Amino acid sequence: MVVWIHQPQPVLLSSESGLRQRIERTTTPMRLFELQTRNGPDRIIEKLDGLAAVEHLVRSGSLRSDFEKLLAQWAGKKAEFQFVRKKATEPAMDTRGGKQIERLWARDEALRLASHRQRDEAVKLAARNQLVTPLTGAGVLETKEQYDQHGLKPADAMTVPAVPEPTALSLVGVAVAAYFLSRRKRRPNS
Repeated sequence: MVVWIHQPQPVLLSSESGLRQRIERTTTPMRLFELQTRNGPDRIIEKLDGLAAVEHLVRSGSLRSDFEKLLAQWAGKKAEFQFVRKKATEPAMDTRGGKQIERLWARDEALRLASHRQRDEAVKLAARNQLVTPLTGAGVLETKEQYDQHGLKPADAMTVPAVPEPTALSLVGVAVAAYFLSRRKRRPNS
């Protein structure tokens, strides 16, 4: 393990290829922990991005406390939290919040597919999730005859996303609060 404590490296004075090759081709596993002392660009680490052996330590306090946390983690005295990214296929969530997250994912994925010229897949994904995107649209039909006339099938009411509407009581509460705030501002100071 190598811990590199350094200032920002705004200029790349020489090629990083030698360091990259040493890290990639070493016969013994190597880990390079980089801890930057202050904010700023780091052209060397940018060039090493993507190497599994290079770990970026996040500054959360003083340099001393961050280094002590690292040593405590290595000694097994402190829990180590890691961010783990996984490439997910289409999520299958059944909670109300989960459905909204799924729709957000589907929107981003449909836009990504469209940008990669995979229009058919983007349209199918958007339609399956009932989304309006630059490639899909929405129609408002009210009667069964209108659906039959256009050869469409109405969506299941359980799958249609609902936007919560404010209740009359909450609107009255907002109005009362606004009234008292406006009166409070007009009251002269004693």
